[in-house]
Amino acid sequence: MTRVIYIDILFLINFIINYLILFASGKIQSAVIRRWRLLCGSFIGAVYAVASFFPEMEFLSALFSKLATSSLMVLISFGWTFFIKKLLVFLLTSLAFGGVVFASTFLGSGTLVEMNNGIYYLHISAPFLICVSIISYILFSLVFNRSASRADRKISRITIFSGGATVNANALHDTGNSLRDPKTNAPVIISDYSVLRDAFPPQVRDILDRENPESFSLALDRISAYGMFKLLPYKTVSAPFSLMLAYKPDKVLIDGKEEYGALIALSRGKISDGGAYSALI
Repeated sequence: MTRVIYIDILFLINFIINYLILFASGKIQSAVIRRWRLLCGSFIGAVYAVASFFPEMEFLSALFSKLATSSLMVLISFGWTFFIKKLLVFLLTSLAFGGVVFASTFLGSGTLVEMNNGIYYLHISAPFLICVSIISYILFSLVFNRSASRADRKISRITIFSGGATVNANALHDTGNSLRDPKTNAPVIISDYSVLRDAFPPQVRDILDRENPESFSLALDRISAYGMFKLLPYKTVSAPFSLMLAYKPDKVLIDGKEEYGALIALSRGKISDGGAYSALI
């Protein structure tokens, strides 16, 4: 029996499913999501799916080709930062989606047909496949959003302008961060030193690179001539009174909106062990 596959339907279905998988994997790892980048990544995946059905494109069925395409989709969608982690989450999410779709197919009236190049084609209606994918996405979102809500995680993108340099980073909204400049009451963003390093003059980098992060405050007299540095008092449960080195950049944007007068305080250590963010708002 001859199976007829419509290229446009195949492309559309894969495009929608790829977008849902990319979106879900981005939500799972609290990545910065830009929809136009997800659309581009989904387009690459849909083109690959269509091309895989042509006999002359047999090489696309190889594991290397599949990994290369997945890597390109993740790179386009989320960028280089923590690339391996994002790729693994994407692959695991794809497997989970695929498991749900296959299970729904066997429980329903669909059939699994082997086509060219060892590629399998689900012979079910497009509306059914899309509905199953959307339901799977909703279920995944409920599970991971509930986990995220327990951790009270909201990630924003911050952009720091200083001396002609531009630095981008992910920042966690921390309800426990009440640090402000006692003189001006300006908001203070706590950041890893490694994030701001490239925004500092070379002389400042040379000094701070040789310092232990816990003694950054002792370097104030040596770096104050190269920028607007100051010490901010703060307290924690373990330290009733401490000083933190802070810097006044030219401009700070949070999700594209300017945060006027904001200071950047240099953290003693890494803000996040997992690397999902490197600053606290």
